[in-house]
Amino acid sequence: MKLTMELVPAKAWNTNLRSMLSKDDWDTIRNICYRNANFRCEICGGSNDYPKVPWRVECHEVWRFDPDNLTQTLAGLASLCTACHRVKHAGLWATRGYAPQILAQLMRVNGMTKEDAKEYMLTEYKRYQDTLSHLTWNKPDLSFIEDYTAGVVRAPNP
Repeated sequence: MKLTMELVPAKAWNTNLRSMLSKDDWDTIRNICYRNANFRCEICGGSNDYPKVPWRVECHEVWRFDPDNLTQTLAGLASLCTACHRVKHAGLWATRGYAPQILAQLMRVNGMTKEDAKEYMLTEYKRYQDTLSHLTWNKPDLSFIEDYTAGVVRAPNP
């Protein structure tokens, strides 16, 4: 599946790189991400339908959650269009009224039927509820940042 949801456990909400860094460091990191992807969405290839405005992509933080060790690790960054980014954070955006757009993007990018997309969303929400939402996570591992930026930005100490 090309486009997947990445539901963030409730007790890890608001743990994001952008809020841990200075504005200048965050701008440096996200601009590296955008340039690496040629200012396009790494999933669908789009750029928010603004071909002459290359910065219309968003920097998505890819987190890995290990429920056995309670570790939250920053595993990567991805340049995404708004539609794909909303799918990644479907839990948040569905509560803001974007469930139909999320469903449509899942169908379009993955070639899914409406029924398959709904089933996928329900399965992911159930997995989230059953395995991730109730856990308390250790301090996040941000070591990815120093390698990603070749030392230009140091990983913050959350």
